[in-house]
Amino acid sequence: MTARRRILYGVLALLGAAVALLAWTLPPAAQLAVDTSAKWACQCRYIDGGGDKFCIGEDPLGFGGTDFRFEPDKRQVTASIWGLVEATGRYEPRSGCMVR
Repeated sequence: MTARRRILYGVLALLGAAVALLAWTLPPAAQLAVDTSAKWACQCRYIDGGGDKFCIGEDPLGFGGTDFRFEPDKRQVTASIWGLVEATGRYEPRSGCMVR
């Protein structure tokens, strides 16, 4: 085996390990981010009294990849990141906004 092939295999192995690490750590981080956005939007809308567009503009993630669905009849907001992970923040009068 030549030195070039060893280097190529080593680079491919490192790249594979990096992709595996990213796939392992991304879902918990994404869920935490969407939980935060759902709670934020719920508090903005149902506690602070902000409008839907204002609360979307104040999203703490701020990268524009978060989609929000406001359900005033249920007093809840569902946030999702590109449809991959989602969380719902629901307003309860004695507890405030709870994420589920």
